[in-house]
Amino acid sequence: MTLWRFLSMADVDANTQFGGFLTQMGINRRDNAVAQNRTWRITHLLLGDGGGRLPTPDPHATGLVNEVYRAPINHLYQDPDNPGILIVEMVIPPEIGGWWIRELGAEDEDGHFVAAANCPPSYKPQLPQGSTRDQTVRMRLITSHIDHIELKIDPSIVTASRAWVEVHVDERAATAAETEAGESERKFITPKILKPLLDTLGNAISTVAQTLTQHRSSGDHDERYARRGQNLGDLTNAGTARSNLGLGTMATRAAGTGGNSFRTNTQNDDRFVQQSRQISTGTGLNGGGNLSANRTLSLDNATITSLSRADSAVQPARTITAGGGLSGGGNLSANRTLSVDSSVVRTSRAINTGTGLSGGGNLSGNRTLSVDSSVIRIGDFANSLAANGWQPLPGGLILQWGQVNNYSQSTLNVTFNIQFPSTCVAFMPTHLVESDDKFFFAQPTARNRSGGNLAIYSGSAGINNSIMGNTTPVTVGWMALGY
Repeated sequence: MTLWRFLSMADVDANTQFGGFLTQMGINRRDNAVAQNRTWRITHLLLGDGGGRLPTPDPHATGLVNEVYRAPINHLYQDPDNPGILIVEMVIPPEIGGWWIRELGAEDEDGHFVAAANCPPSYKPQLPQGSTRDQTVRMRLITSHIDHIELKIDPSIVTASRAWVEVHVDERAATAAETEAGESERKFITPKILKPLLDTLGNAISTVAQTLTQHRSSGDHDERYARRGQNLGDLTNAGTARSNLGLGTMATRAAGTGGNSFRTNTQNDDRFVQQSRQISTGTGLNGGGNLSANRTLSLDNATITSLSRADSAVQPARTITAGGGLSGGGNLSANRTLSVDSSVVRTSRAINTGTGLSGGGNLSGNRTLSVDSSVIRIGDFANSLAANGWQPLPGGLILQWGQVNNYSQSTLNVTFNIQFPSTCVAFMPTHLVESDDKFFFAQPTARNRSGGNLAIYSGSAGINNSIMGNTTPVTVGWMALGY
């Protein structure tokens, strides 16, 4: 809420103080601009009537007591007599008015209320009231860091006072010395300054015109210029003139037949080839003619066939003859292409594949023969013939064998040398190496693609079906069949 202390008209006397300052918002905005080293722009001046009474500015105000008018600022400048005071100026046009002015305020470009002030009550009339004038309103603000505060103006809205225009017009008008120097691009010339310069220029032009007229009438000649009637005959140094014009020694030569003369196109000059010279074409050539234009010589095709050639040359009459199975030969008067004669090798002929092969067919295209993996597999020929080994068999079966040592276990776990691709169809023990005068035998109890289990039985005199206990190690052989 905005707080003001109001003064009545009776309170306004010789002791009343008028002025303004930045609001707390204005101080914060200024300090923030200083800290960030950027420009803070004040854009608008606000006028109010104080609600009919003269208010005292409040640093925490967020607006005027009663705003009656606002407009862009015309001028923002530092008080020349007091560097700590910033003056904000606005011009009210004559058609605006009909209210009292008792309070002033300022806004920045973001719409923040940044300054408050009061002023002596002043009535701004309107035109229909019979009185009109431009009125300039200035608000004086006590502040610091003025170098960070900038005026932002929209030239299409701001109104200039007559006094401001007169001052600035005088500042922009060029003096006589500045006009003669011709260095300024931003100043203009007034008629007072321009007329003497035009008079001086006119007098100079008149003097030149009179001098030229006297030369034409008296026949006098200025040696600095060539005379038209002399046709360059009055040049003091013709050689230098020719050099300046880029003319070579040809310009000084006369027409004739002498060694140093320039010959015309009707004269023969042994140093040059005449256009009338002819190039005649003999047998086998055509395209000759005089040298008035470029000439192209070429071989005469009608004659070339009758010319005798060296043995190293290929005669067009030579022939390529296609033998059996080929077609497309002929003489070398043109390119020839040899092709396989389809009447010799027919595309309907076929390559048939027998057992173990695939990929045959007729010869209308390329054919690739391959080994039929369902009959003979490349892997069928890999094996291992060791004590623990395997052997692939024709038809896809795989035989595996090996042996394991039993260290007093009643059940042996056997791992196959390779894993069967699909399944194990048979697993059995093959032999046992006995020890300690005992009798042993083994019986398979389980099998899969990777291995199987063998149960070990023993008896010192005959079979007693007892599972082997703590005995001396025994070696057991095994065999497996799968695919």
